[in-house]
Amino acid sequence: MKLQQYCAGILLGGLLASIGLPSWAQNMRGRLNQALCVEDWNSAIATVDSMMQAYPNNRTQLQQYRDRLQQLQASPNGLSAAQRAEYCSQAQQTPTPANDNFKARIEQYYQQMDEMSYDEAVALIGRSGQVRDRYSAYGWKEENGATLIAEFPGGEVGSLITMAGMDCSGGSATDTSISIQCRSLPLPAKFERIEAGMNEQAVLQQLGEPTGQSEVIEYEWQFQEGNTTCTLEAYVYNGQVSRPWYHCDD
Repeated sequence: MKLQQYCAGILLGGLLASIGLPSWAQNMRGRLNQALCVEDWNSAIATVDSMMQAYPNNRTQLQQYRDRLQQLQASPNGLSAAQRAEYCSQAQQTPTPANDNFKARIEQYYQQMDEMSYDEAVALIGRSGQVRDRYSAYGWKEENGATLIAEFPGGEVGSLITMAGMDCSGGSATDTSISIQCRSLPLPAKFERIEAGMNEQAVLQQLGEPTGQSEVIEYEWQFQEGNTTCTLEAYVYNGQVSRPWYHCDD
């Protein structure tokens, strides 16, 4: 048996058969065979990475298999036609769970990944997302609570959120109760001057040192089954997933 066939058929097949998989990991072997069928090395390596996260006790074996995949990726020859045919055959034979409805699975990813870490989302989906954009976000907060949060896709203000400060000094007190009255304060003039499209460096110069800063990465995953294609996207702030969304086209 060829080394590649041994790795997929014995190492991964035996491993997946001997470990109780969570529901989101049932199709790992199928994804791996599908990736090898078309020599999609990045997807194959990402699947093995997900398995290493899910099964740390088998990390040594999986790391050896990952190293072999990287060698094949760097090789000008790759797999032979017979080896690709074997993987394609295994991909077709991999059983699909009865409840694995395609759109329902994407919906499940969408529901579960919000507030996950990016690494957890990769383990859930089984592969890394494609980076669509990467930029900075900053926040400024005044002592009275007035806040401005701005994101800078393309180096310019895109999303802009402002929140007014509050003055809660008003109110009254009796022997039995305390009444507190708060009123919104006008936004600081420097916040009012910030508009969509302004240059990132110009905003930093006007507002000074931000109270907080995040790196924002927008990721995309695409899935296809039959004539249906689904796209799942999410923003990741300092390693945490936020604002995922998806759409499917039949």
